[in-house]
Amino acid sequence: WELFGLPIVAVMLFATLVAPEAIVRDRRDGMLRLYLSTPLTGPTYLAAKFVAVMTSMAIVVAGPALLFLAANTIQGLGPDGFANWLEVAAKLLLSSGIIVVFFAAVSLGAASVTDRRAFASVAVLAALFGVSIVVNISVDSIGASRTLLVLDPLSVPLETAARIFGDNSDGFTDFDTGEVVPTGLVYGGTALWIAAGFGVLADRYRRIGAV
Repeated sequence: WELFGLPIVAVMLFATLVAPEAIVRDRRDGMLRLYLSTPLTGPTYLAAKFVAVMTSMAIVVAGPALLFLAANTIQGLGPDGFANWLEVAAKLLLSSGIIVVFFAAVSLGAASVTDRRAFASVAVLAALFGVSIVVNISVDSIGASRTLLVLDPLSVPLETAARIFGDNSDGFTDFDTGEVVPTGLVYGGTALWIAAGFGVLADRYRRIGAV
């Protein structure tokens, strides 16, 4: 799961600078109403945009991890046995999928609140980095429970990948007590962010009559 660390940085940049353009431009240029005047429905339009963004992110996230697995397998350093290999590959794909859905949902949800690309990027920055800063200050400086880290959008996706592999990162461990943030809460935090992103996106397009 550590292989996802660097790709996530690239995905964050993509989510902030590129992904918002997938929906902002159509609303700004009036293309959205043109699309909806065809048999294309609002939900289908949003699904197509989401898949397009997710596909680009998936290449960045899953590609390096799968190549690393393939390279190790060729060199005889991969998992022992075909069943174990399939298990690792499945966990890599599942982790990649969750990370991609997470950032795509948050990015498009935050970007949907405005029709301007620059403001959309600021909205995504606020959702990702702003919330992350507040959460980490609360935990590290104010002394809030480390459980609050499940709301950190910059760390909970990678932590979810770690839990899928049966591991956990140091950040989610209290070194004074040795307690680890429960896996169920980590999954719940990830699901909450994804649901929030989809919820904001759907609500925004419902308000403009696209859904």
